[in-house]
Amino acid sequence: EWQGLRMLRWSAERVAPVPTEPFAPPAQDLIPWLNYGFGVTWQDVGDAVRDRLLPILDTSPDLKQWSRALLEHDDAEAAVRALVVGVVDTVEAGGGELAAGITAGESFSRRRGNRLGIIAAVLGEAGWDVDLVLTRAWTQRGRRLEVPTLDAFPAAVLRVARAGDEVWIDVREERRGVNHINPLFQGADGLVLPLTRPDQPVTLLAELPSFPNPDLVETATVRAVISPQGDARLAFKMPLRGAQAEALLERVSTVPEDRVAMVYRQMAVNIFPGADEVVGGVERVDEGAMMELEMTVPEACEREGEELVCRALVLSHPLVPVLASLPERIHPLILRVPLQRRLELELVEPPGWRLVDRPPRRLAADWGSVSEEFERNGRSHRSVMRLEIPAQTVEPPDYPGFARFCHAVDELTTRPPRLKRIPE
Repeated sequence: EWQGLRMLRWSAERVAPVPTEPFAPPAQDLIPWLNYGFGVTWQDVGDAVRDRLLPILDTSPDLKQWSRALLEHDDAEAAVRALVVGVVDTVEAGGGELAAGITAGESFSRRRGNRLGIIAAVLGEAGWDVDLVLTRAWTQRGRRLEVPTLDAFPAAVLRVARAGDEVWIDVREERRGVNHINPLFQGADGLVLPLTRPDQPVTLLAELPSFPNPDLVETATVRAVISPQGDARLAFKMPLRGAQAEALLERVSTVPEDRVAMVYRQMAVNIFPGADEVVGGVERVDEGAMMELEMTVPEACEREGEELVCRALVLSHPLVPVLASLPERIHPLILRVPLQRRLELELVEPPGWRLVDRPPRRLAADWGSVSEEFERNGRSHRSVMRLEIPAQTVEPPDYPGFARFCHAVDELTTRPPRLKRIPE
C-alpha cells in the first residue's frame, strides 16, 4: 500500500492437471480465471465501441447509386437479401467484416473488406433502424458478465428493422446470412449498440434468435435394386456444402483425368465396402456440390436362414464411438452445433422376395429424436429416417442418461433391412 493505493496480485498455485475429454469445454474454461475492472459499465464499453464504429456509416455517391435499386422491395427481408447478395458478389471478404477507421464508402470503392459496415451504412442511409449486436458462442451465455470488458463479445451481427419488420444479418454466412446467423451464435447473449440512434442506451440482450439450419443436415439418398442372390446395384446421392463441397470439387478437378475413376472408386468403397463397377460424378450446385455414385455391391444382402439381411445398406453412423465412448465424464459434454441427419433408402425387392414388415423407427427423449416414414409402391419400398440432436450441454451427472440415449439410437438406426422369400 502506498499513498492510499493498494496493489493486489494473484497467482495460481497447485493447479491440478486437467484431463482431456472429447467435446469438453475449452481449456481456458477449465482452469482458474480472474476478471477485474475499475468501475466500467456495459454502457461505457458499448459507447467506446460505438464511437469507434460510427464513422463507418459514412457512404459515398458511388455506393448510394449502386445500392439504390437493390432496396426497391416492399418486403423487408427481400430488400435486405438483395443488398447482402450484392455486397457479397461485389466486395471481397478480406480485411474483416467490420473495419474501424475506414468509411463504408471508402471500403466500397476498394471493393474489399468491411462488408458488414457497408450493409449497415446503406441501410442507415435508407432510413432503417440499424443495431450492431456484439455476441459470442452460445456456450458462454450468461457467463462473466460481472466485469464488463471490450473482448467479452468478439463477434458481430446486425439487427435491422423497417416499419416494424426485423431482419438479422450475419455476413460471415454470406448469401445465407439473411434471417440466419451462424449456429454457434444462435441462442447466445449479446451487447446491442444502436448505430442509427446513438442517443439510445446500450443494452444486454439475453438471447439471440434461433433459425433453421438446413446446411447442417447430413443428407444421403440411396436407391438399391436387389438381386435374388443378394447383390445390389446402388445409386447414391449426397449434397455437400461449404468447405466440404469446395474440397471435393478441387480434389476431382486437380487429379489427372486417368485417375478420376480411382477417386470415385475410393469414395464408394469408403461408404460401401466391396463396391465395384463404380461410376461417379460431382457437379457444382447452388452454394455447394452434388456427389453421385453408381456401383454394384456384391453380397450386400447375406443369407441368414430363410432371409436376406442387407447390412451393407445401413447408412447411419453410430453415435456411441463419437459421443458416448467414456464410462463417465469429469467435464460437461458440449455439442456446439446441432446434429441432424436425413437418410433416404429406396429398396427394390428382387422377384420372389418381400421386405419384412416392421414398425417405423421412432425415439423421442430430452436429448434428441429419431423418426421414420415409409412408402411402398409395388416392389419399391422407400424409407426416410431423420435423426435430430440439438446443440446442448450435458453435465457430468446427466451423462449416463445421454450415453443410454446414444446406445438406443444406434440400436434403432443400424437395424438392417430384411427380405423374406414369398411362399410359392
